[in-house]
Amino acid sequence: MRTRRTPHRSTRAAGIVAVLGAAALALAGCGGGGGASASASTPGVLTIGMTAGDIPNLDTVLSGGQGYEGYRFVGNQLYDSLTKYDLKQATTTPKIIGGLATSWTSNATASVWTFHLRTGVTFTDGSPFNADAVMYNLDRYLKKSSPHFYPAAAAQAAISLGGIKSYKKTDANTVEIDTNGPYSHLPEDLVFIYMASPTALAKYGNTGFANHPVGTGPFVFKSETRGQQVVFTANTKYWGGAPKLSELVLKPVPDPSARLAALQSGEVNWIEAPNPDDIASLKSGGYQILTNSYDHVWPWILDTSKKPLNDVRVRQAMNFAIDRQTMATSLLQGTADPANQLAPHASLAYRSSNDVFGYDPAKAKSLLAAAGYPNGFSMSLSYPTSGSGNMQPGPMNQELQSDLAKVGIKVSLKPIEWATMLTDFAGG
Repeated sequence: MRTRRTPHRSTRAAGIVAVLGAAALALAGCGGGGGASASASTPGVLTIGMTAGDIPNLDTVLSGGQGYEGYRFVGNQLYDSLTKYDLKQATTTPKIIGGLATSWTSNATASVWTFHLRTGVTFTDGSPFNADAVMYNLDRYLKKSSPHFYPAAAAQAAISLGGIKSYKKTDANTVEIDTNGPYSHLPEDLVFIYMASPTALAKYGNTGFANHPVGTGPFVFKSETRGQQVVFTANTKYWGGAPKLSELVLKPVPDPSARLAALQSGEVNWIEAPNPDDIASLKSGGYQILTNSYDHVWPWILDTSKKPLNDVRVRQAMNFAIDRQTMATSLLQGTADPANQLAPHASLAYRSSNDVFGYDPAKAKSLLAAAGYPNGFSMSLSYPTSGSGNMQPGPMNQELQSDLAKVGIKVSLKPIEWATMLTDFAGG
């Protein structure tokens, strides 16, 4: 999971074992690399092999059911939000810039926010985007008494909208959002709160909209073959400028070996997260390798409601037991950075003075003994076999299992499908 710097989630820090800061890694086949099938060699068509286990839901925030990959590949293509990340550069952590809002201001305590909307924007069904459309979408996410409130979307959106107290339209192109106290990160939290066409939502209903998604984004839904691929075409009238692609094809390929084979055979043009052991051969084969450090940690999230994990010394011991450097350099071949605090190096929240955890198994054992567990303890861990940001979950979790066993902590690993894990996590 990507680390969010949202105030109402910050209390979780003590319950997280932060392992690595992930380095985003993508591959694109260059002219000399491998063959090409007809499906992935058509000019203007980009075919991507996603790490997702299935096609993400096409309904606004529900695309996040497959993690941030759903937002990246589906949500950001079909929809816009009031704000967005500046992704037209790759040299620094992206800043928040205007999306469907051109500007915004807040009061002195950052508890009342005013968003000025972009004018002249239409949804891809031709209906107008305006303050009424924002109210409709926020009602769908937040207002239980609204006839178009959608519990499934509301549950997903709650991660970002939990701090909102009220909202209103002040004129046709301006909305005001009041929060439960100071909320300096509201513009960032709105990045994935997508705006859908109220006309299409009224026509197809909450449960039918995912089969007929309509947003203001750079791409338009064309077709879906369940479990195999989804196809988008360019929105040539996009307010931000027409995409350079004519068509975008997304294929779920959760297994890294299968993704590599799809790239090398020409079935896809671009993949994420190949097996690090394959990178050298891909480079020598003429493929382009792109890496970048980004604001993401690869954590274990612990149940701190009962023993032994409710003892901070036990959690500290687990952190000191992890050899992050070896995992980053040996297992992952330099495609990740050790995370010795919750904020990774690419995060604006990173401070070197907070690097309090390093590899110190002797200290881990001492902390366990002080907490009353000199011989360690046993625990179980569910982990997703694929999905957004999970890199190489099997080998990585097995290495963590080995590190912890050296200080007496015996971990039983229980693999689970990504969407199922997110559902379980959201449900407590």
